[in-house]
Amino acid sequence: MRVLNISSDNPEYIVRIRNIYRLVRILSLDIVAGVVAGSFFAAHIMNARLPWTYLVVIALTSWLVYLTDHLIDGLRKGEDTRYEVHRLFYRYKTPVILFILVAGIFDFRLVLYTLPAEILQLGLITGGATLLYLMFTIILAGDVKILFVKELWITLIYTIAIWGGPVIYGGNTTQTWQVAVMISYGLLVLANVLLYSYFEYDKDMADREHTFAVDFGTSVARIVIVAALVLSFTLLIINLVIFGKPDPVESIILGLMTAGLVSLVSIPRWFKDSESYGIFADALFLLPFLSLV
Repeated sequence: MRVLNISSDNPEYIVRIRNIYRLVRILSLDIVAGVVAGSFFAAHIMNARLPWTYLVVIALTSWLVYLTDHLIDGLRKGEDTRYEVHRLFYRYKTPVILFILVAGIFDFRLVLYTLPAEILQLGLITGGATLLYLMFTIILAGDVKILFVKELWITLIYTIAIWGGPVIYGGNTTQTWQVAVMISYGLLVLANVLLYSYFEYDKDMADREHTFAVDFGTSVARIVIVAALVLSFTLLIINLVIFGKPDPVESIILGLMTAGLVSLVSIPRWFKDSESYGIFADALFLLPFLSLV
């Protein structure tokens, strides 16, 4: 049997893997995988069964949102940007626009004909919030607006998108400990989004991009990240002490995600120098797949 050699003797193999993963990150497929993982985790917490059509919709919809966001940034910045993803979306804008239109029509028809009315209503709410977010990124791109903190918008939309469906399929009833888990998860999302702002401060400054770290400073961003992580972990401990929930697997998942994000903010120089913070942070949000075990 032939054994693949993944050593320095076979650099083409390593380069090929790196290029594939680079494409995965450029297309935000790793983030989409994180959304699906989070949906499974939320369904487990809410004791809900998610139909496969819903999983297709949540994956496709989140992908289209990220592609549209990258497209807008690419059209707005053109070739004059430090971000490779924005340059690529600008160069290949025509096929990207066509794909977004075709996939968007398919996604809408899938929602309309296969999912219940409550999911459609949820989609209209999150879709409306997403459209507002995309409009604000264009209209307010050159101004500092305290009412438009993009990281907060991303966190709210992402968290509602992940938990909304499982809550509906779980019977629209939530217990106190389940709400605490939702908030805890949302705080981890906030910390992750702010970490991107924190680590990419130099690039965003060069691009004249308004992020939380650029507008309020990296020190303030770091304080908010730490506060979000501390509060998230505190909610987890309170849940365990008072309610004995969530179960061990779910608790370990949240604990590992928290510990991973803490390591990112505790030793930022190592992650920033190796440019591995994005890979590591996104990998943490694949841990909820463990809820399927």
